Amino acid sequence: MGSRALAQNLNISLDEANILLDKYNNAFKSVRQFLDKMGREAIAKGFTTTLFGRKRFYSVPREETEDFERQLAGIRRAAMNHPFQGSGADMIKLSLIAINKRLENENLNACIVNTIHDEIIVESIKSDSQKVSAIVEEEMVKASQNLMPDILASVDAKIAKNWGEEG
Repeated sequence: MGSRALAQNLNISLDEANILLDKYNNAFKSVRQFLDKMGREAIAKGFTTTLFGRKRFYSVPREETEDFERQLAGIRRAAMNHPFQGSGADMIKLSLIAINKRLENENLNACIVNTIHDEIIVESIKSDSQKVSAIVEEEMVKASQNLMPDILASVDAKIAKNWGEEG
């Protein structure tokens, strides 16, 4: 996020936000370089890709466009986010497919009822809940390992009586 959004989110001044971003960028120079590269490539190619290969296309404006710089800045911001957010969405989709297959193959009285960002909600009868929870966790970890084999993913599966409850 930029300094304005950071200032608003943390309820600090714009100057303080700029200082925090400078410190972050200095501490993690390779991250900043990678993000800048993603922005440049999106403008040069007109798209970014997720780890699964899914593309997001951008309408790169011509230089004579009235708000050319503002549009380029928007593309750069989107290009920095898409590989991460889009790859996360890809992992969830792979997880959903695998979880659904396992629930059917193992003849469990359970079904996927909702997804919210990186969360999958599965409803089951109480006697199947432990097994269903383990399946959700296993398949979510497998999906992340398929896309990012060098990164250890962790998943928190919880069993609750109602959707909005904890444990």
